[in-house]
Amino acid sequence: MIQFIGATDSAAPCATLLDVAEALTPLLQEKSRQVEAGEYDGDDEWAHTTLQIVLFDGEEAFHDWTATDSIYGAR
Repeated sequence: MIQFIGATDSAAPCATLLDVAEALTPLLQEKSRQVEAGEYDGDDEWAHTTLQIVLFDGEEAFHDWTATDSIYGAR
């Protein structure tokens, strides 16, 4: 029997990013509430900091990895 050990590829990093987003959401929402209520006493530079996660698909080349045959989702 041939056994195949597959890689997690992008599943593990995506799960990590989603977990980080879930953990940070209540903190950022509370900070946003404080800013809007005039209660935020932190650094003004970071007062309106938000979290955005952008996931790109289509990174593989169809034939050969070149400048024109790769990163389809990020282009």
